Amino acid sequence: MIKEKAARESLANIEAVLVDSYDTGIQSSSIDLILLLDTLHMINDRQALFGELHRLLKPDGLIFMDPGHMRMSRGREIVENTGLFTIVECQGHDMLVAPKAKQ
Repeated sequence: MIKEKAARESLANIEAVLVDSYDTGIQSSSIDLILLLDTLHMINDRQALFGELHRLLKPDGLIFMDPGHMRMSRGREIVENTGLFTIVECQGHDMLVAPKAKQ
């Protein structure tokens, strides 16, 4: 669906990647924006997920996140507890998250 919509909009800089593990195989520090929409409640190993997302994002990259079936306060707590990200902004049920400097 993402590929089809990108093609309809003539967007060539979007790549949809379907993975079944927390190791995506995508180059480190190569992603500008990650959408994490209504999936956090289904993730078993959140530290592994956020570790991979941190690895993927460019230093000025962002995660746009909607905790979906989870209260915003719980979503914020999960993000903050990773120690890998800073919450930049929260509005309604959406949040923007930036990676802390890689060590």
